Amino acid sequence: MRRTRPGVERGTSSGPAGHRIRLSDVLAGVVALVVTLVWAASLAPVNASRATAAWLFWGSLVALPCGAALHVVVHELGHLLAAQALRLRIVGFRIWRLMLGSGRTVAGSSGHVRVDLSGVRRWVPARMILLLLAGPAANLVAAAATAALVADRSASWGLRAVAVGFTVAGLLTAVMNLLPRRPTDEFETDGLKALRWAFQPARAEARVALVTAPDRMRTVVAAPGTGRRPREQLRSAVEDPRPEVALAAMSELLGSRTRYDDGWQDVDAVAAFAARRDLPRETRATVSGNYAVSLGLAHLGSMPTGETSDPGSPTVRRIEDLAGLALTADPESLPARTAYGLVRVIQDRPEAARGALTDIASDAAPAVRARAYAVRGLAELDLGDRDRAIGLGTIARDLAPTEALVRLLDAVLASRTSGESSTGIPQ
Repeated sequence: MRRTRPGVERGTSSGPAGHRIRLSDVLAGVVALVVTLVWAASLAPVNASRATAAWLFWGSLVALPCGAALHVVVHELGHLLAAQALRLRIVGFRIWRLMLGSGRTVAGSSGHVRVDLSGVRRWVPARMILLLLAGPAANLVAAAATAALVADRSASWGLRAVAVGFTVAGLLTAVMNLLPRRPTDEFETDGLKALRWAFQPARAEARVALVTAPDRMRTVVAAPGTGRRPREQLRSAVEDPRPEVALAAMSELLGSRTRYDDGWQDVDAVAAFAARRDLPRETRATVSGNYAVSLGLAHLGSMPTGETSDPGSPTVRRIEDLAGLALTADPESLPARTAYGLVRVIQDRPEAARGALTDIASDAAPAVRARAYAVRGLAELDLGDRDRAIGLGTIARDLAPTEALVRLLDAVLASRTSGESSTGIPQ
């Protein structure tokens, strides 16, 4: 591939994903509504008056959403009490907009209880599973209490109807939190987290460390007396045996980069990070894949005008090795496959690049998809399919027009159209 001159890559990351209303959520709400109304109707005596029927209908109907809101509080209090009983240090607590301690709002969640596991050494998976199950358990206990009130024939019809709504809301909250699913890109249910702690404890602990990592960085990695963290210190911290420190150090190390072409100064730290098995594989693949892409762009930008890249040069081989580490960490990772595809384009192997990016996940972030489409477009252009390359470039431009890879594809397309050997990308 001939050299072009990409410009500065400015931050183009997507924000937290919004809550997607799924068919399962709608069906669960409909089932809860039907069960509530049918159950409340079954309480009415044969000769019930219109006033009694109205109490049963509206009392249960209004109690259902009110009960759902109340059970969010019950759920989080269950987690909170369990954390205290299990002697886990609580660093964040949120119910709706009430937030205490550290943390941030996660799309799709109504609350959280966050704990710091940095000082916990014994029975960590078992304690976390108990903590996660405590929330749904609290909902079930509260639902059982209101169900007992429904069964109490000495209580008034109106009170029993209200108890029906609260009971169904509690059961629904418990079941939906126990089901192993991911309602949004960021929010995972207690059931899914508990399964990960049971079968992938190292990965689960690293995920928890991601939440508390910024606080740990302030005490573990900060330079004494300055409050600042030199890059050399961050690179050293990436190899710290504590996952939370390594994750935080890498996050801050990459966050301090203002250009994609700022050299190879962090490549060894990224490679070491990608090879660690105690960190989440998708995080390792994303970090190393994106860094390999930035190195590929920097390599293309450093080539003399009109010169073709040497596919066997040490520089290209090093980029290839880093892309290989990303694929090894997670073969399905789109950033890893994008890095692999860009390396193959640089090595003049467009067929391999096309094969790596034939399937681009539609649920990935726009910027991630844009990079993948751009690399696929470069491969199609080298294979002689200019029309397909233009189509892929249009898709990538609609997703993230300022991405360096998208601008690279636009520049190469313009270059091929005008017959020039190279062109610049607008800064």
